[in-house]
Amino acid sequence: MRFWRLLTTSLFLLPLLLMQSVGHSRQSPILVSAAISLRRPLMEIYQLYKQQSKERHIQFNFASSGALKMQIEHGGAVDIFAPASPQYLDLLEKKGLIHLKGKRPLAANRLLLISTLVGDRGKKIASMFKGRSVQEILLDKRVKRIVVGDPRTVPVGQYAHQVFKRLKLWPQLQDKIVFANNARQVVEYLRRNEVDLGLVYATDWQRLLSHLPYREISADLYTPIEYPIGVTARGKRRGGVDHFFNFLLSPASRQIFNRYGFADGV
Repeated sequence: MRFWRLLTTSLFLLPLLLMQSVGHSRQSPILVSAAISLRRPLMEIYQLYKQQSKERHIQFNFASSGALKMQIEHGGAVDIFAPASPQYLDLLEKKGLIHLKGKRPLAANRLLLISTLVGDRGKKIASMFKGRSVQEILLDKRVKRIVVGDPRTVPVGQYAHQVFKRLKLWPQLQDKIVFANNARQVVEYLRRNEVDLGLVYATDWQRLLSHLPYREISADLYTPIEYPIGVTARGKRRGGVDHFFNFLLSPASRQIFNRYGFADGV
């Protein structure tokens, strides 16, 4: 039993040992764990950072925020953490794993309801978006499968779950729901037309799903989608971390986030 516990823990932490490496350096890299929905803007920001700075090499680990939080709790080496919900930083802060003064708002997002239905039936569904409530769309008998992130570990799924609960639809929709392991997997279900509807971030629609019709979800149906960023207790003790942390909050970085559809953090 002890062997299997050790094996499970090792496999759980394996992504941190295989973190996406960018460039090469003899110096010990700065390690950044971030929500998978931040991948493209962060990689572009890093390319700009390399042009303007001779500071340390950066390594990135992109996954669902809940999985990244658990990796940090299990001793994973992380210097900067950028989840898709403030709750993950707050929970780590209570355990002394996030530097109290190293927390800042990074970006913000919106939630959209997407339809993948095509052809004549799809045209009917697309036109159904006009003048109809989100509740009416979700309950339409032609809709058989709805993909959302797993609310246990995926923030976009938690926001979707809030929408269903505030509309008092969760009991009626449970049999239609397909759970995805992260925000990117939600997108893949939609891209492959394996579901009829899905709830995604506006930035993912803009980047990957803009050919599909959408309805924006009213902001009063879910808590604000905020991406905070924090320095871990480990990162606080390491040189160079503050330099990259501050660059992520710079006007130049904010312009890149805006171009990918993210609003400014508040």
